Amino acid sequence: LLRTADISPFFINKLIEISFARYTRVDVRRMFKAGVLDESQVYEAYLDLGYDEEKARNLADFAIIDARQDERDLTRSLIVSAYKKGVMNQAEAIQGIITLGYSSFDAEFIISITDADLARDKIDDAIDGVEFLYMEGELDETGVSIELGPLNLPAEQIMILIKKWDIAKRKKRTLPTRSDLEGFYRKDLIDLSALQEGLSKRRIVDEDIELYVGSLDVEIVESAAKEAERALKEQERLDRSTIKTVYQTEKAALDVLIADANRETADIKLVLNRYRISPDIMRQLEQTEDLRVSRSNLKLNIQSLKREIEELKFDVGLLSVDVLSDEGLLALEQRALALELEEIELEQAIPLILQDLKVRISEINELVSARQLSLEKIDTQIGRVIRSRDILDLQVRLDELRVHIAELKHAKALLRLEFI
Repeated sequence: LLRTADISPFFINKLIEISFARYTRVDVRRMFKAGVLDESQVYEAYLDLGYDEEKARNLADFAIIDARQDERDLTRSLIVSAYKKGVMNQAEAIQGIITLGYSSFDAEFIISITDADLARDKIDDAIDGVEFLYMEGELDETGVSIELGPLNLPAEQIMILIKKWDIAKRKKRTLPTRSDLEGFYRKDLIDLSALQEGLSKRRIVDEDIELYVGSLDVEIVESAAKEAERALKEQERLDRSTIKTVYQTEKAALDVLIADANRETADIKLVLNRYRISPDIMRQLEQTEDLRVSRSNLKLNIQSLKREIEELKFDVGLLSVDVLSDEGLLALEQRALALELEEIELEQAIPLILQDLKVRISEINELVSARQLSLEKIDTQIGRVIRSRDILDLQVRLDELRVHIAELKHAKALLRLEFI
């Protein structure tokens, strides 16, 4: 309380009036936004804070404009939303935004951005539709390009979209498990390459795949052998039995045939998987006849070279004696003529001719060695081709067995239907 004895009675009531706390500027703006204060009360509140009339009016105008900005933004959003939905046309939307206090340039710019968003949305919707059709397999890459053509998208962007969708397809696809792949392979539904590819897609390294396939092949062979033995024993049991039906007898016979065929199939697959034919050998198989012709030509060439060596050695023998025979003299003249040694005395030419003969013999021996090495390589290739042909014969037999097994299973199914 005021100590009235120290204050003039004239100021007491006035001091009491100003002793209460005033609104802060933040309080003023918040209460105006909430509708607690009106415009005149905002102005008076700033006067109470000690501002002069000009500053109080400016602060009041600022608080009013700031409070109405949110309302203006909300109204602009409603106008833009109505334009997007087609409730308002472009001219009406621009005029509505101008009414909120925006300049005509700003209003047109806002609507231009909205138009760009609408165009982008249409493109995105079209792309989404094409993506769905592509993912469902109803469109291929050519179809995608045709469908997206009217959108005038760059070819690079279309290829990027296709690659992105291909990756999504692969992620969406459920890969067969290792157990599934094993079952497919055991039932001969997939071959070795498909099994290896499936295991590789499950991120199994090549070394482990090789071990796994080898172990699986052995298991299949052992299982097929046991099944063949079981089927044979069952047939023998029925043969000894005095009580049996026609169905049981015929079924047992078919089971034995199927089991035997499966066992042979397993054995052949084991061999083929261990001795796979490379593409190079496949090409060699097609060139077998050429290899044989080359081999014959090489052998003839080697024989011809060896005969020439013998002739040269014979001449060396004729020229190496102290007294030349008539045949030796004839050989000497021919060799001297070949070496253009007519101006040299024959006796002086003998050492030169002998040296030339020995050099020639050495050169021909090198040629014979090279020809024999080529002959050995061809023999090796032909041997490999012969083994490869055996492997191809096994492949043909495997295909025949598969057809035979299918026919036997069909016969077994017909037998079952006949006796139902």
